[in-house]
Amino acid sequence: MKNKLNLLYVMLATILLLAACGTSNSGNGQTEDKKDDPINDVEQDENDALDERDTEEEIEKEIEVEIEKDTAEDNKEVTNNTENETTVENPSTENEEVPDPTIKEEVEDVKQPETIVLSYNDGENNKSKEAELTDSDEQDYSVYVLPLYKLTSEEPGRDSLYFNDDTGSIFMRIETMVTEDGTYDYALENTLVLLEASSDSEAPKEITDTASLPSGENIKNAKGYIVNTETGPVTGFVFEKQGIVVKLTIFDSPESKHFEAFLRMAETIQGK
Repeated sequence: MKNKLNLLYVMLATILLLAACGTSNSGNGQTEDKKDDPINDVEQDENDALDERDTEEEIEKEIEVEIEKDTAEDNKEVTNNTENETTVENPSTENEEVPDPTIKEEVEDVKQPETIVLSYNDGENNKSKEAELTDSDEQDYSVYVLPLYKLTSEEPGRDSLYFNDDTGSIFMRIETMVTEDGTYDYALENTLVLLEASSDSEAPKEITDTASLPSGENIKNAKGYIVNTETGPVTGFVFEKQGIVVKLTIFDSPESKHFEAFLRMAETIQGK
């Protein structure tokens, strides 16, 4: 761009110099040849001045055109450089490590408190007592156990939560299974068969009172059935919670003194 402008300025200076020389020579010649015609001299000087001005304007226009062209080229270069810089930056972004969504981060298990307070009715009075977190020896779950109750393992896949008395006839059997297709239906069907067998073929009655069904956080699809026997009512529950199916069978006293205590403890069952 600078070279072109310099060349144009040189051309302009040369033309002006030549024009000046031509005007001088022309004036001298006219003085010598036409001393007696001053009007012609004035007209000639005006024409020369006009020619000189036209020449200067043409050169100035050419210079302006060249400046506009070079300015456009410079702007184009700036735009190209900006695009190139952007293009260079993009690959660095693409090369950054992107977390693999298929890889799950290990999350620390939320530790359960060692004790919680459970409220229940023993058939006569409302009570609130501190229950202790207890792990099953044979199954992958834990449960909060109230005082005067004890969790024991009968066999693999089956525990009993006993009330500590001399008879050993008041307890809740606990069975847990991993939630899979058909597991819940199997547990429910097995519960109905067990209740019917415990009552000498009496048809189990479904529990519709929601207050008498397991409830609470993460508990779903809770169903309950009950039958009466000579030793007291037998209640069966099935529900799902956090990936496991819980199957319960409660053998209570004739006065149903332990039903609510067993129900409150059952609601705390949680898979490990």
